Amino acid sequence: MITKAGVPSKKVIVGISSYGRSFHMAEPGYKEPMCQFTGSSTESDAAKGPYPDTRGCIASAEIRQILLDGQYPECIGYYVESYHDGPSNSDILVYNDEEWVAWMTDTTKSTRILWVKGLNFGGVSDWAVDLNIDYSDSGVGETENRDIILCHLIYKFASLNKLVIDTNKIRPRYKPIYTLYILNNILNK
Repeated sequence: MITKAGVPSKKVIVGISSYGRSFHMAEPGYKEPMCQFTGSSTESDAAKGPYPDTRGCIASAEIRQILLDGQYPECIGYYVESYHDGPSNSDILVYNDEEWVAWMTDTTKSTRILWVKGLNFGGVSDWAVDLNIDYSDSGVGETENRDIILCHLIYKFASLNKLVIDTNKIRPRYKPIYTLYILNNILNK
């Protein structure tokens, strides 16, 4: 539309988002392209994330945390599903069987950037880059759910080697706690 209105494509900078648009599904579990959502055109019924604390918008950092927590459905009480939707070139996250989010992984962002370059636009801008940062591990802007923290600590690692192998399953701040549990078990044998 912009270029058809006469604006040279080289003067257009396209925004690439670091957040997802979220919706609350009217029929839990129904994830087809024409599924219905609750709320209105001005107010979303989607669950809020801790930051930006807005219904209908969830930060990429929070989405990654949901995906990480989804590795432990028995702890969080629901399953997490994610997939790439080819026709829209968007990533889809469904969690708690009724929350639906369209967002972009880093891979999808890369393909979108190449697409924008191919159209001879002026470039891209990461829209709201602060939403791509996980502040909870830095101690700034705590976004943790305490129940989930305690739940993660119920997992046992038989050895330090097993902890190293499975380290991608846990958040970095839990590694010292797990290390202490393992060392304590070794000393008590």
